[in-house]
Amino acid sequence: MAGAANESVYMDVGYVTEMVQRFKQLGSTLRDIATALNMAKNALRMTAFFGGVGAAAAQIVENFQKSVEQMANKMMELSGDVDGALRAFRDGDSTGSQRFT
Repeated sequence: MAGAANESVYMDVGYVTEMVQRFKQLGSTLRDIATALNMAKNALRMTAFFGGVGAAAAQIVENFQKSVEQMANKMMELSGDVDGALRAFRDGDSTGSQRFT
């Protein structure tokens, strides 16, 4: 990349630190939601023993729960990635940005 040695990187450290915290918070909230969905799924499965509607509803909730868990994991991963870039920036390690190229 021509001229890359002369380019400067600027970061609003306070804003990025807040982003890290918000990603962590979102990941934690999504994990709590996934836990609640798991409990709902189990309750629906218990009622499915007495009728057919519970089994179908439990399957729908389980599919949704899996998506929520995946989103929670991505938010936690993103939080770690951004935090790593932030630490690299603060420590003067220019290779920290390589994670995002």
